Amino acid sequence: MSETEVISNTDGESRAGVFKRMRNFTHDVTVELRKVIWPTRRELSTYVAVVIVFLLFVTAFITVLDFGFGQITLLLFGS
Repeated sequence: MSETEVISNTDGESRAGVFKRMRNFTHDVTVELRKVIWPTRRELSTYVAVVIVFLLFVTAFITVLDFGFGQITLLLFGS
């Protein structure tokens, strides 16, 4: 049986062989990736900078909250 032969499954429907399905899948992925609008280098660096600034802000905010709750806990329960 070659890779291009059609195989019948238990429902009586036919489907392509494994290698043909893999080839079709990779072809479809390639076609879809060609449709993607990729960001320019400047857009990408802007996106990266925004994400890093946001992460720094969130990290600082959580650090301040953690320190504050720690101090409150020490005041309430003493140690």
